Amino acid sequence: GQKGAYRATVSGKLPLAAMYTSGYLAPSDDKSMNLSIDLSQSDLAVVPLMNPYVTDGQGAIGGKVKLTGSIEEPQAFGTVTVRNGALQFKNVAKH
Repeated sequence: GQKGAYRATVSGKLPLAAMYTSGYLAPSDDKSMNLSIDLSQSDLAVVPLMNPYVTDGQGAIGGKVKLTGSIEEPQAFGTVTVRNGALQFKNVAKH
């Protein structure tokens, strides 16, 4: 994908407690993160920025995801679509 030509929008709350609490946090818990992620203008090229096991990403991605719980045990709800997508993982040979 073209790096820099796409964007993802994240809004909501991410309490510090969500980053340091072990185990599951219910969405209603004050310590739980509550994030909305809009991928309507995004590309898989952003995945390597968020995941050290992915070295390259290409293809349009769209959708909306709600993220709750803790960093250790996140709960994701929503729909994501990928068109003509490909990911290259670290230590996996290309064929």
